[in-house]
Amino acid sequence: MAGVLVGLALICLFFPPKGIQIGSWKLEFPSLQEVLEVKPKVVQESPEDILRKRQESLRNAQLGKFDNFFKNDPARITFPNNDTHYFDSFFEALEQSGKKHVRIMHYADSQIEEDRMTATLRHYYQDEFGGNGVGMLTPVEVVPMMTMLRNMTPELPSFVIYAYDKHGNKGKYGPMGASTHLSGSVHYTLTSCQKEKYPHSAVFNKVSVLMSGTGSMTAKVREHNVPLTLEKEIDGMKQYSAQIPAATRCQLTISGEMDLYSILLDSPTGVNVDNIPMRGCSGNIFTLIARKSFAPYFQLQNVGLIILQYGGNSVPYTETDEKIEAYMKQLSEQIALFKQMAPKAKILFIGPADMSTLIRGSYKTYPQLPKIDKALRQMANASGAAYWSLFDAMGGEGTMAQMVNVGFATHDYVHFSVRGAEKMAGLLCNTLQVYHDAYRIRTGRQPLKHQEVKVKEGKPLPKPKTAPKEEDTEIHPEGEIENPAQDSDLGTEGTPNPMP
Repeated sequence: MAGVLVGLALICLFFPPKGIQIGSWKLEFPSLQEVLEVKPKVVQESPEDILRKRQESLRNAQLGKFDNFFKNDPARITFPNNDTHYFDSFFEALEQSGKKHVRIMHYADSQIEEDRMTATLRHYYQDEFGGNGVGMLTPVEVVPMMTMLRNMTPELPSFVIYAYDKHGNKGKYGPMGASTHLSGSVHYTLTSCQKEKYPHSAVFNKVSVLMSGTGSMTAKVREHNVPLTLEKEIDGMKQYSAQIPAATRCQLTISGEMDLYSILLDSPTGVNVDNIPMRGCSGNIFTLIARKSFAPYFQLQNVGLIILQYGGNSVPYTETDEKIEAYMKQLSEQIALFKQMAPKAKILFIGPADMSTLIRGSYKTYPQLPKIDKALRQMANASGAAYWSLFDAMGGEGTMAQMVNVGFATHDYVHFSVRGAEKMAGLLCNTLQVYHDAYRIRTGRQPLKHQEVKVKEGKPLPKPKTAPKEEDTEIHPEGEIENPAQDSDLGTEGTPNPMP
């Protein structure tokens, strides 16, 4: 064997490099160097693998553009464990909302009364992903909306947990924190407003009633009577619904013996967004709502995002570290409740806007507000919720006074005007879009079309009827209710109004 190898080696060594030509045949033999050379094994990649790698490199390059925003921008959102993928399941639900509707619930204080901020958020998502209607309405109007006019006959009692009544209707306040009890019949006329400004929410093709008890319901649309039938029932909470021809106005008659929690004007697909303002509330009252009138809603509806926008009502009264700590503990308990009731939903906590008070003759930011904002961020992230600092996003200390000067805020130096609310809600939409774009790039899709969120100018509305009178109250972090001294504060309609 060794002799054969030596012979082959000699042939390799002395065989002519260009070979030997014999007639039409050419004999070639590898050189000794070629035989002895050890060549690295080449792994041949498939075209698919190569293209996948190229796309991955492009995605990484695109995602690199987001890093600075995620880490440093004042408008950034912070997340539990710095997980910038936190909203992925919500974003995917939006992508699939053409097949199955997804719901956004916007809870807040009076900063969103009249559908301010929420209307812009709703318009953005319905314009991008489809969907119609204004979402949930309280069964008895607490504060008028600029997007929906309601009339009811007869007037029913209103049980509102965030006002002066903490024990009405045996704690059965429902998912909006405001309910009524019906024994007999009630008739509603529901008419969309601001149709040019908010064309998507002005139209609805599904009417639902959320209740517990027994009864019957009929919607009347353009002289056609459509009965509502039981769609779902969970733990005693019932949702009666009817799909109707697209409409901007309907009449609804409800009869029976029941606790009424809400009326929903929606669409069966796309995005539905609920405006749930709670005047005078600090966001620490959800654990006081009877669970059976609250928790089943999150199983009846496909809730993808819960927004909790609170803190402003507590700023004037939360001046010490002990009070801040007590308030954070209460809010953490509320987040834990929502996570328990809606484990698949994502939670975004939005802190208070800049707020000004008179200090030595001029309006300046409440001294404790920055500390409260920081504490809210830490509390929300530690509790498993995302946090958006509205205070930082709008510019920080002294911004509210500047906004008053340009008409973006009212002269109570607390509330945004309608224009200012649109600007701030637009900023929130564009911020969420940044994270959505990052998600789309990571999953191999094109980013959403980037443009400033704008809504059309609508026709001015006649001043709505006066809301049912409530005591102007503040809920302190400790849970006490007191009457604040806000004699000089003016609400968005120019009438005395409590803090947000």
